[in-house]
Amino acid sequence: MIVHLVNLTHANNWRAPVDELIRAAEQRVTVELPMGRRVSGARLLVGGGKADVQTDAGQATVVVPSLLDHGVIVVELWEGPQA
Repeated sequence: MIVHLVNLTHANNWRAPVDELIRAAEQRVTVELPMGRRVSGARLLVGGGKADVQTDAGQATVVVPSLLDHGVIVVELWEGPQA
């Protein structure tokens, strides 16, 4: 599962060109898991490295420490009974 995040926190967020990027603080992204799938891990492609992920009641929550402009979360799934 892939989630794209875009930070539109800047003075002219709908006008080009963007003249300033303002870093967003920690973000928590929750996604519903497909039936019969479990999470084996999560990665931050733009920020790099593994992401903290928690699962509960068929949902996965991934923590993104901060976001400057664009981020990509990859939630790795495998087939198995949900917890």
